[in-house]
Amino acid sequence: MRIYRSCLLVLFISSISSISSAAASLPDRWWPEFPLPSKILVSEPLNGLPVAEGVVLQTLCGLTAYTARQQGGGEMLWSGTGDIPSYEEWLDRITVHTKAPVDRTPRKLWDLVDRYRDQGVLKGYILYRADPAKRALYEGTPEDWSANVATALCAPLGGVAVEERLEETAKTHGLKLLADTRGKDEAWLWKEYGDKLSHSQLGRQDPKNAVMRDAIVAMGAPMVSSTDALYPEALRAMHPGSPILGWGMGMEDEQTGPSSRWGLIQTATNWCVNLAPCSAGKTGLDYPFKPFAAAPSAPENDDPNTRYVSFIMTDGDNVQWLMMNFCKGQEAQQYWANPARGKIPFGWTTCAADLLQLCPYTLDYLRDTATPNDDFLLYGGGYYYPDWFGKDRCDPGLLAQHARRLNKYMDKCGIHSFAINAQQWDGPEAMAAYETYVREMPALNAIFTVQYYPYTGGGGAIRWIPRPDGKRVPVISAHYALWAGRGNDPHEGTPNHVAALLNEWAAKPVKAPEDRFAWVTVHCWSWFKQAPADAALSAEEVDQTAPPAEAARGYLPATWCAAQLSPNIRVVTPAVLADKLAGGV
Repeated sequence: MRIYRSCLLVLFISSISSISSAAASLPDRWWPEFPLPSKILVSEPLNGLPVAEGVVLQTLCGLTAYTARQQGGGEMLWSGTGDIPSYEEWLDRITVHTKAPVDRTPRKLWDLVDRYRDQGVLKGYILYRADPAKRALYEGTPEDWSANVATALCAPLGGVAVEERLEETAKTHGLKLLADTRGKDEAWLWKEYGDKLSHSQLGRQDPKNAVMRDAIVAMGAPMVSSTDALYPEALRAMHPGSPILGWGMGMEDEQTGPSSRWGLIQTATNWCVNLAPCSAGKTGLDYPFKPFAAAPSAPENDDPNTRYVSFIMTDGDNVQWLMMNFCKGQEAQQYWANPARGKIPFGWTTCAADLLQLCPYTLDYLRDTATPNDDFLLYGGGYYYPDWFGKDRCDPGLLAQHARRLNKYMDKCGIHSFAINAQQWDGPEAMAAYETYVREMPALNAIFTVQYYPYTGGGGAIRWIPRPDGKRVPVISAHYALWAGRGNDPHEGTPNHVAALLNEWAAKPVKAPEDRFAWVTVHCWSWFKQAPADAALSAEEVDQTAPPAEAARGYLPATWCAAQLSPNIRVVTPAVLADKLAGGV
């Protein structure tokens, strides 16, 4: 009832002041801008340091970037990334593109502390206590939040976060105590400093994880990382359309549901490092990005019985994944670095709008190394549920504002397909959201939608949304899913199971043009083992926590599925699927 009354009050105030949502606009850029650094210094590898030392390094990197942003320039630190080849690629591309001088000689942590202490950038340390809870990362409940409190205070106090066991070391390097956060939690931080920290980004991180604290400090963000009563209070205080930096504690929907309702976007940046130097200079819409190649023209139809199927990878809204383990490295062998990539037409969901602001070099790399069979979709423009977006702000125009700015990024990148995850894929709120996207994205060719649970909740059904020019845009629900552990689920399972479902679908008579089109969502984290088509389903299933060497996930399972399809099924890119569907074949 309190929310309902506040909505009425907002609508009343809006009407008497002649302010409408349609006239309002969110800023085109939702990540902060950083100036080009005068120099980039590379530290010793972050992934070779203990957690406590890693926190010192990360907060120091953030402090140099925060100082450069406040002063309009200066040195920045690059957290050494050791054997993570993607980040080495981004640093190489930064060097070429920006011409910023880079000193690649790895510098020891405490030598860097001395350097920035002497320069006056570093004024002291904020003391915290490590979380003693015996638990895995992002699981359970932290017993001590002071690492997050200390991190958030680094920007306003000009310090680094120091765990109590490193206090004597910090003192020997001439650092003075600026604040003692031991025994303090994020509720204390919000009460005492909530109005002194940024309301354009909200930081969330497990206090056991050292990573991503450079961005928290560089952006001057507060930290609220649980899903208790403080979380919606902090969300309400953030500017609408702002990003959640990192990833917090709690179930996925417990995090994304409230942020969606308050009109914020999740970004899954909790394993990102070096976001400030990666986004320095002209990035975002100012970046001179050469668009992705146009999709190949639709193949000629030789037979009215031909069916069209697209495979589309999940989780492309995950910024840290695309920046770290998606493009290059051992784990990337399951995805973009797979030697078989290009074998079949394939759809890759991306967080292109975020990456163009945070690390456009990732998009450059994807474009430069793409094959004609690689097709790109924008996944949501952040992770949120469009049917819930902004509901608690009582602003029906908020999604339209977000869609308008997303349209600029899609045009910039040459992307015309959109993927989204809705709570109820064809509920009235979701249908209204699709209408908003179609209205605000004039070049949109299709919306590929999944339901939060199950992803295949739409069963391949298609809805049509009229465009202002009189044409219609299809909203296509996922028909099937390559997803481990689904047993005999009617729409989800192993490569052979999904192939059998597709073949059964393709053998049915065509009653409407839409009956000839389907897409399969490929769960990027599901491991499978290749098996003959007539093998039991169990032959393809593997232990997801300890997959055998011959197992694969991501791209290869899709190729295994495609190889089992009937001759009348043609695998095409999502762009071609949309083109053929819109043309009625």
